Amino acid sequence: MEIQPKQPTVKAGTDTFTGDVWLDVIARGEEPSRVRVSVVRFAPGARNAWHAHAVGQTIHVTEGIGRVQARGGEVIEIRAGDTIHTPPGEWHWHGAAPDHFMTHLAIWEAPADGPESEWGDQITDAEYLARPRRYSLAHEGATAGTDHARVACPRAMRRASSGHAAADH
Repeated sequence: MEIQPKQPTVKAGTDTFTGDVWLDVIARGEEPSRVRVSVVRFAPGARNAWHAHAVGQTIHVTEGIGRVQARGGEVIEIRAGDTIHTPPGEWHWHGAAPDHFMTHLAIWEAPADGPESEWGDQITDAEYLARPRRYSLAHEGATAGTDHARVACPRAMRRASSGHAAADH
């Protein structure tokens, strides 16, 4: 067992983020584990640039209201309790709503070789300010026997927290 002291909070760089964003590294696995976990805190209007993860990414919203979009999909509103998975290589962005803070856990794995993430252009104001759609399992229909369903974001999955309808968050 190893207890690791908390590392200092780091302000995210302007090369990959717009607005005020702070990062706390929680875990950075060492071989054979390659898991990465960070707490990411977005101020209202803050978001990251288009990016893709070599081995995919899962984010779990712990506080606030945010937005997420996969390239070619709709902007989707996300809230505390929502979990979003983006598969390997899917270009996407996420951030806070214009008038709310948003905090999420970011969970991903590093590939055995090569970069963990590829970064693209910043999100334009027009992309960011597109009217978001609030996803609801009750209206979209969860897959029979599960608590998850596909959203309009290509290949992105969002799950309702256990035992609650998405509209309740």
